[in-house]
Amino acid sequence: MPSTNESLRQETYCLFRHGTNWMAFPVAVIRKVATKTDLVVVPLSPPMLAGICHHHGDFLPILTLDPILGRNEQGCEEQMLIIDDLDGLWGVQVDEVKTLARLEVSTASSEKGDNDLHSLVRGWATYEQRVVRVLDHFRIRELAERELNSSLRNLFPAAKNT
Repeated sequence: MPSTNESLRQETYCLFRHGTNWMAFPVAVIRKVATKTDLVVVPLSPPMLAGICHHHGDFLPILTLDPILGRNEQGCEEQMLIIDDLDGLWGVQVDEVKTLARLEVSTASSEKGDNDLHSLVRGWATYEQRVVRVLDHFRIRELAERELNSSLRNLFPAAKNT
């Protein structure tokens, strides 16, 4: 059985750009690349939740990486990656989907903070002389869920006891 590092190196990735940053998700978790649709903004939601969209009969939470990466003038978030996760579908806004590619990935350091970019990076690779961060979709979803739960607890203090 291959080690975690070996299995990470054998995957194909979906490469995308957010601002000037190049990133990737394992292609196995990508359900679809979609053009950005109208989002319904959820009042008082955390900044990471861009909104909710209706997609093929489902309501999907759509995340933005802006609170973690910051925003710059090159960003437009014109596309969405629809992620097929254990608990269902969700999306993340991206500026440009580049390609699918097999990458040789070096694993990231095990030193992880709770809410920073380093905690979301599984590893690093290069593609066409660009540094690519391979993101951990599970940790991105966990971070968004934690932020949403925290904001709900602040809105509804009685829910803290449940």
